Amino acid sequence: MDAVNVLKVGSDFTELPNNNGFMDDDIMFLNSIRDLTTLDGSHRLDRFVAMVCYAGKQQCEINMSTRSIHSGQILIFGTNDVVSDAMQSPDFDGALLALSSRAIMSLFGESNMWDCFFRLTNHPIINARQESMEMIKIYYEAFRSKVKMGHTPFHREIVSSIVKSVFYELMENVETLEHSDFRGVRHGDVLFKQFIELLSGSVVKSRNVAWYAGQLCITPKHLSTVCKRVSGKTAFDWINEYVAIDIANQLKNSDKSIKEIVNFLKFPNMSFFGKYCRQHFGVSPTEYRKLLRKQGGNKTVEDF
Repeated sequence: MDAVNVLKVGSDFTELPNNNGFMDDDIMFLNSIRDLTTLDGSHRLDRFVAMVCYAGKQQCEINMSTRSIHSGQILIFGTNDVVSDAMQSPDFDGALLALSSRAIMSLFGESNMWDCFFRLTNHPIINARQESMEMIKIYYEAFRSKVKMGHTPFHREIVSSIVKSVFYELMENVETLEHSDFRGVRHGDVLFKQFIELLSGSVVKSRNVAWYAGQLCITPKHLSTVCKRVSGKTAFDWINEYVAIDIANQLKNSDKSIKEIVNFLKFPNMSFFGKYCRQHFGVSPTEYRKLLRKQGGNKTVEDF
């Protein structure tokens, strides 16, 4: 196989014509995606992607398996999937929703949502009901109208709500499948889900990979290897992303002093916490708190 490039969905499509919708580093929702499949070579996706086919036909290879969809079907790409040999009919048209892992964590904080994502990625082709296709078009029109309005006090919250609605619309089609269809879930997927459930379910998160590995009765090396294979990120990367969200939430939404936050999140001291914040946010805890409260919105999605 030729070299595989990481396809950064949020930025690699910005030069393509006919982009209309919403796009940032973590969320992309586009309509009229006739030109999205013209990229050459093999590409490893850096996020979850759902491609809805309104008309025509689209075909590509996902992890060396040929997948094709036609009108009324949805093609699911999981984070870290390798996509190649993309082709489409002249009359192809559709919509696309792409979410980074940060967006998934922020929008779907409930641990059981990982079950939904695994169900979707284990069923790469969804036969959508006509009602669902119509609803997705309605959501897109709402999305486009909201984006045209520009930034408003609750812009991010409204955009996030529409994204969640589209995702749940996808899940409604998957839930109609027989439970026996889900027997093929890989052991690595199960282990990764258990790790995420353990991590997201901890009010105060350990920053030590060995702690999570011990809870799962495996070695830290094996845990990181599985996480990297399933998600494209190591266990340490995931821990830091969740801890960063907790820090941002505490700084923005609580009245605790910086020292109280340090103690609550079990950092060893103020100095270590300050270095951690500068490393992940680029500024001191105090400066980041001011930035979060001044700009408002959900910083855990688009501004880390």
